[in-house]
Amino acid sequence: MKDLASALQSELDQARGELEKATAKQLKINAEVEQWKSEVEALQKLLDIRQRRLNPSPESNGTMAVAPEPVANSHLNSTGHNGSDLFSLEDSNGTDPVEQKSKAAWILERVKNSSTHGCTAAEVAKLASESGIEMHPNYPYTVLKSYVKRGKVNKRGVRYYYAN
Repeated sequence: MKDLASALQSELDQARGELEKATAKQLKINAEVEQWKSEVEALQKLLDIRQRRLNPSPESNGTMAVAPEPVANSHLNSTGHNGSDLFSLEDSNGTDPVEQKSKAAWILERVKNSSTHGCTAAEVAKLASESGIEMHPNYPYTVLKSYVKRGKVNKRGVRYYYAN
């Protein structure tokens, strides 16, 4: 009888261990699903904004109903020459360059703080929104792309990692 109870206790302990492992896997999968949902949502919003710009509604009388997108050549100063720092130059959409630099630095800090886990542009945008930092939905993508080009950030898949 004692051997049977011991065997059952051993089997129960093993089952609890397996349940714990499965629960940990499920939590990891749920977190990944939420990250992908955020990524899809951000990309869908970006696509919607771009489609509205390409096909403005007739009732808008040709004016855009959404905030202007950062110009692809915003890294050029008023003479059309490329400067040394993307975020310290004149900004064609009228945003204060000092504010832009601090937002870019904030984004880099988020990537740095993400450690080995990394982060997606959608996560950065969501965290900015939750922190009360206003930025164009495309801005984290633009900044992170710039940091990748400059070697400050590495991109693997959809995730960004700080380059030591």
